[in-house]
Amino acid sequence: DPKESKPAKKNKKENTAPTKPKNKKHWFIEAAAVPLIASTMYNKNIPFIRTLTENNTVSVYKANLKSASIEPAVALCFFVRTQISKKLDAGMGMQYMLLKENLQIEGKEITTTNTIVQRLANGQLLPDTVATVSEGTRSVNATNSYELFSIPLFLQYNIIENEQWSLGAVGGFYFNISSNYKDEINRNAVAPLQGAPGTRGKNSTGVDIFAGMRIGKKLSRRLDIFAMPSIRLGLAKYNVKNGLLDKNINQGGVGFGLCYKIK
Repeated sequence: DPKESKPAKKNKKENTAPTKPKNKKHWFIEAAAVPLIASTMYNKNIPFIRTLTENNTVSVYKANLKSASIEPAVALCFFVRTQISKKLDAGMGMQYMLLKENLQIEGKEITTTNTIVQRLANGQLLPDTVATVSEGTRSVNATNSYELFSIPLFLQYNIIENEQWSLGAVGGFYFNISSNYKDEINRNAVAPLQGAPGTRGKNSTGVDIFAGMRIGKKLSRRLDIFAMPSIRLGLAKYNVKNGLLDKNINQGGVGFGLCYKIK
């Protein structure tokens, strides 16, 4: 009798569908210093007035802005970003920046001095007041400062990424959450220079837009160095409490920093 052959056993490994490896989303932390140049448009027609009263003398100073500029500065940044796809990252962080503003205000100062004298009238000495008026040009120079804290929210598109180099395009927004103004012109609190209405209100949160290119160089499996030239445009005026002038501030600079891959 022919022997019946037993059915062949199925190979479980052959029937098991191969599992696709999951794409791990990497997280990065970055720290950078950004040397920058800031610029703004000043309204030189804004009037300033100061009145100083001392004993019998009253000085009234009326002036306009003659010149103004913002010194080059360095912003300090800290970022956290994560991959949301193979080519696209999203991130946020914190930035601290101190801007110094050189101002020159020039105008006329009129000083009136009232002197009490004795005049002879009808054989009697009677008190009288003699007013002496002098006029001259005065210039006021000072370096004021803005201390600004911002939160950046951004997207990064990774154009090139290999074992040695990376190149990406970055863009997003800066939300200015805190501002502090140091006014050196008005060190005399008794007789401050009063600017135009609206420049001495409360702080207001502003929004800036920025774009740049990020060039990275790998130092190790987890550590990179990078440079990022960028421009930042103010969409609204910086309204800072007790600030002399509300203004839009635009910036251009190059950030240099380190990037560490957490996982």
